[in-house]
Amino acid sequence: MPIRTVIFIFLACMVWEVSATGLYPVLIGGRYGYVDKSGKTVIQAQFEFAQVFHGRSALVKENGKIGFIDQRGHYLIKPRFQQGSYFSNGLAAVSEHGNQYGYIDMQGKYVIKPDYYDAHPFTGPLAAVTQHKDRSAYFYIDRKGSKIIPGPYMFAGDFHHNLARVQKVIPQLADNDDDWKWGYIDTNGQFKIPAEYERAGDFIDTITYVFRRGKYYLIDIRGSIVAKSPYSIIFSPSEGLACVYKKRKYGYMNHHAKLVIPLRFDFCDYFQNGAAVVSSAGKYAVIDKSGHFIYRSDSVPWP
Repeated sequence: MPIRTVIFIFLACMVWEVSATGLYPVLIGGRYGYVDKSGKTVIQAQFEFAQVFHGRSALVKENGKIGFIDQRGHYLIKPRFQQGSYFSNGLAAVSEHGNQYGYIDMQGKYVIKPDYYDAHPFTGPLAAVTQHKDRSAYFYIDRKGSKIIPGPYMFAGDFHHNLARVQKVIPQLADNDDDWKWGYIDTNGQFKIPAEYERAGDFIDTITYVFRRGKYYLIDIRGSIVAKSPYSIIFSPSEGLACVYKKRKYGYMNHHAKLVIPLRFDFCDYFQNGAAVVSSAGKYAVIDKSGHFIYRSDSVPWP
């Protein structure tokens, strides 16, 4: 399959339980399929939409409905949902009617009934959910649906390394979004890193970014500053690299805030299984952690 016929699409929001099979969703002739790192088609292009594999399954869309396939392209759960997320720790958040979410198992059976207007993946033992239509007042539930950390938080992230970022609700400051600060809680709901940041990333690695008083910093899971960043940080570090931005170009820096892949792209994404998507002039390519191209479109001059 000529590489120039393929636009590689990675999904930044779908991360952190990606399988090691190295299958990537591609768009070919208006339909999605999957190729491996050599460019060989493994699952024929047949879907309206497709996500990366998480564990042994991937979310796909057909005829406007979401289902889940295995690594051979066979349906594990046939399309019947309006919305959904990937499987994590054996559960996936889904909505059959596009409003409230519940959690299903790998057989497609509800384990937690649809009772939430937003529901995050179980990246750890707990998942963030909300029962408010405006998607505020988040709290955390366990895999049985029991409320474990009541919150409420204006926003709640996913657990990584037993820490989750949350935006603390301060009633007396509720009319001013700028005064809602970010911090990190453990699985008991205790703040391990104080809520004192204006922006904050997830601890996908043991290092993440925070923003305070006009400056970006890298911190570790103890909350200690590791480095000050001279760049705007777009995504949390993953596999040792973070997508950064400066002067209208994107590149990657390491945990020491050293630029290791130059600022030469129009967009960059998370690293997953040693590869990340980048773009230039509206065309997508895939690079490795050295910045070398794994795949690229030859229809545009790449920087």
